[in-house]
Amino acid sequence: MTSTQSVPPLDADQLDLIADLMDMGRCVLVLGPRLSTVVEQERDLPLHHQLARELAAELAKTPGMALPDLHDLALVCTAWQKQMAGGRLLLERFVGRFYRQQTEPGEALRQIPHLPFRIILNTTPDGLLQAAFKKEGKLFQEGYYRMGETQRDEFDERSRLPFLYSLFGKVLDKDVDKLVLTQQDQLRYLDSVQGVGKETRLPPALRNAMQECKGFLFLGFDFEDWYLRVLLHILNFSREEQAQAVFGLHAGLTDQQLPVTTALYFSNQYRFTFFPQIAPLDLLRHLRQRYEALGTPPVVTGAKPALRLLYLHAQADEPIRAELDKALSRLKLAHGIEAQSIHDILPGNDVDETRRRALAEANLIVPLLSADFFAEAWLPALAEQALQRHGAERVRCAAIYARDVYGGTELFVRKGVPVLPAEDLPLSDFANPDKALQKITAGLEKIIEGMS
Repeated sequence: MTSTQSVPPLDADQLDLIADLMDMGRCVLVLGPRLSTVVEQERDLPLHHQLARELAAELAKTPGMALPDLHDLALVCTAWQKQMAGGRLLLERFVGRFYRQQTEPGEALRQIPHLPFRIILNTTPDGLLQAAFKKEGKLFQEGYYRMGETQRDEFDERSRLPFLYSLFGKVLDKDVDKLVLTQQDQLRYLDSVQGVGKETRLPPALRNAMQECKGFLFLGFDFEDWYLRVLLHILNFSREEQAQAVFGLHAGLTDQQLPVTTALYFSNQYRFTFFPQIAPLDLLRHLRQRYEALGTPPVVTGAKPALRLLYLHAQADEPIRAELDKALSRLKLAHGIEAQSIHDILPGNDVDETRRRALAEANLIVPLLSADFFAEAWLPALAEQALQRHGAERVRCAAIYARDVYGGTELFVRKGVPVLPAEDLPLSDFANPDKALQKITAGLEKIIEGMS
């Protein structure tokens, strides 16, 4: 829901610091359970509270059953597992079904894909954050914690895509995997994430990347929750080298300000700076405005002109081009790249002349190879002209093998032009399209760095 409350003044320097850290890829966003919400009677209700109420409603059907505190999901889950026939399996089935039914992310979550956090730690097992990225047309990589197991190192330090990590497990399409539900689960998780018995700590690449970050922003947490204090201690968050700027926004059971004693504890122990008591949506909107204000760099006299990237592709491959362009967003920003499609022609223009001019002005020419590409006579003709320019000063050509076409890459390979993600396997056939886009991004970045 859109916030209507008046917004207290925010410290511009604090917002600018977070925006700068995000821009450098050195800021982690940590999302608490109160940021995943459902709308009830025109107000946002945290998902974990709604789940607790629905579980309690089933418990209430048992005669003489004393209901636990409905604000404590772990306590409700503990009672359910103990009292209900079917125990743990039925609890996981109920929880999985509940979370899978939630498909519409709130407005606060939909702001997050527009902010370049390198790592986002999520403490809820639902898929609303991932849904927000998909709805906003943003690519991401993801992973999740598997309690009691040796962890899979899914974090790719070479990727520029944001990494969404479900800290307490995740509800999968047809299953749940190692969720932290009951009070006993909470204690087992603390043992597991410390690595007791075997390598069950957070994955090494993720831990290393977090240690390199200089800023952390905590949203959606009730800072009076005892479990948050223990978790921060277990994650060694208080180490001096862990972070330099730590910000939090309290989200308790009521609209009251965070108690002074609690604020002092987090300030002294973990160096927290707390924002005024405003809605997370308002804070994220302010932060987005400050970040986007960084997007217009000053003009430097004598600097090399921005690179111009031109996509050569068939109309049928426009979805692939669009996904590729999104994957290259950070690369474009870092190197001042202006991207254009060969189909970006205004009505009334001389089509052939506009195409020739676009090709002549491009520094990096990227054909997307497919059967549809070669079915259009004018596209291979433009590609031939691009190959003739390849290797000139600050001019390169790099082909993308988009969809299967027999012999489609041979000419480019003979000319020494890179074919990405692989010359013998099209992008459409990769089992993991995100990995393929990451390979393309890395390959293009290497080419661009060689042009400077």
